[in-house]
Amino acid sequence: MFSLAKLINFRRWVKPSLLIGGSIFSILINQSAQATTFTFNNSQYSLTNFDTWTGAQAQAQAIGGNLVTVNDLAEHQFLLNTFGTSESLWIGFTDQDEEGVFKWISGESVTFTNWVLAEPTDSGNGEDYTAMNQHLPGGWNDIDGQESFRGVIEVKSVPEPEPLTMLGAATAIGFGANFKRKLAKNSKKK
Repeated sequence: MFSLAKLINFRRWVKPSLLIGGSIFSILINQSAQATTFTFNNSQYSLTNFDTWTGAQAQAQAIGGNLVTVNDLAEHQFLLNTFGTSESLWIGFTDQDEEGVFKWISGESVTFTNWVLAEPTDSGNGEDYTAMNQHLPGGWNDIDGQESFRGVIEVKSVPEPEPLTMLGAATAIGFGANFKRKLAKNSKKK
């Protein structure tokens, strides 16, 4: 799995962290490009350039992610607090494969939705893509996907190996090499 954090030249990034409502939010700010990435629950979030839904998804995939999968109210609130409630933003919820059956483009299970009242409607046929901040702050609406909005990119982090795992692997390698030397030495004696 891809980790956006591994691509970052940490000498050029600043990482202040905040504790809000029991969750740690880290903000990475690239001082040269002024691009901003936000971290929440082991994922990094940023915005695409203005594009159609499929164009925004392609931008997300180009850096190893997808348009965001909103798993619960806490993540939804993080997105609203981070990216605001006035701009329509693409999210990764779509029924492009089967009308009326919305799925996350990431393949994750659907555990949370925030449809505006009476949505989704597929009004006019072909409303297969979801934007948030539609009609109401934070509200979701299915639309045709041809509008030019920015999308929220989510890149899942790959957990770094635990230091003990690395130590254990190094010990095993060292033990194996030492054992081979002793075995070779003993076979020469015979």
